[in-house]
Amino acid sequence: MSNAVRGTLSWMSPEALRGEKYSRKGDIWALGACIIEMAVAGDPWQGLFTSAVEAMMRIPNEDINMKVPSVLSAYAKDFVGLCLRRDKEERPTAHQLAEHPWVRQVFKRFYILK
Repeated sequence: MSNAVRGTLSWMSPEALRGEKYSRKGDIWALGACIIEMAVAGDPWQGLFTSAVEAMMRIPNEDINMKVPSVLSAYAKDFVGLCLRRDKEERPTAHQLAEHPWVRQVFKRFYILK
């Protein structure tokens, strides 16, 4: 666990931006943000903030969320939603996410799972 603020602002979890101790659950948040970034080919916050300072003030302190793109499947939307739970205690672990139907579907497609 660490409380040093490191990372790229748009992908940082609310707890990291508040300067709280954070753990791998912060990486789970970043995973959700990366999936959104890939789906929209851009900033996961999709222009919600006019500056980095505004983002740093609002993300950790307001109940605002990234918009999950409609182009994602229902399973993918559910997966991203789990990753982006604002309360880190409610976010699943990587092991729990590995059992998610979307992950299993993706890995099965590439014959990683039998």
